[in-house]
Amino acid sequence: MARPKKATVDYFPHSCAHKTTIFVLEQKYGNNGYAFWFKILELLASSEGHYYDCRKPHLWEFLQAKTRLSEDLCNELLDLLAKLEAIDPKLWSKRIIWSDNFVAGIADVYKNRRVEMPSKPDFYRQKPRKADISTGRNPQSKVKESKGDNSNKSIRKKSKKFIKPTIEEIREYCLERKNKIDPEQFLNFYESKGWMIGKNKMKEWRAAVRTWEQSSNQTTPPAPKKSLITVEVAKDMLARASITETMVEVLERLPEDELGLFMKTIVNKDSYTRGLYQRAKKILKKKEDA
Repeated sequence: MARPKKATVDYFPHSCAHKTTIFVLEQKYGNNGYAFWFKILELLASSEGHYYDCRKPHLWEFLQAKTRLSEDLCNELLDLLAKLEAIDPKLWSKRIIWSDNFVAGIADVYKNRRVEMPSKPDFYRQKPRKADISTGRNPQSKVKESKGDNSNKSIRKKSKKFIKPTIEEIREYCLERKNKIDPEQFLNFYESKGWMIGKNKMKEWRAAVRTWEQSSNQTTPPAPKKSLITVEVAKDMLARASITETMVEVLERLPEDELGLFMKTIVNKDSYTRGLYQRAKKILKKKEDA
């Protein structure tokens, strides 16, 4: 069985002759701007395909934990990088981080591997519509085609059946809309109603989210905002982390109850996780004493 092709790198060139990007970042944000840029490059190096999807809540939280900056400041810095074209502006408008210069700088790695370099993601590209083409087919073939069209329509009608969203889908859509709706509250509310709106079955859950945005008095008061870093997210980050210090940053952001649950999932696994368990134990004690 052939080995899977690797689309990440363990290192990248760090040029001593800095250009516009570094000067502007340092002038505006000092050492924070300098460190932020190179931590972004580290994320791009270790991410499959060398792009980073900030639409995923746990990846966006991880970026903030890695850079140790607030959400607003991270957005501000990334907007500036897009303006400087250090990252692709069109992709960043879709919350995707991609840098043409970074990928060009690691071209020799893929040349040595004798594999094709990862290409720019096409999240913002629209598929072209097929133009209508007249043909010289006889009327009978058109009758057959019309029957086929009718069958396709019936398939499309069946495909409109309502499918309940997952908590991640709701959270991602709320983040995209930049609203203050609690995804768990939304999910629990409609689960209790059997996904009914009045006497009718819900047809489109995204429309319901938009309705909640416009409503000045929701059925129940909004719950306090919870940390997006849950036990499951932290376990996923543990699998992605390359050094203990990265996970320590994540653990410090966990609430006490979730930190306790997380400790139970990693104790007595191996030397690395046992060491991480001890660090988590100290963090929990510090939180309890505070």
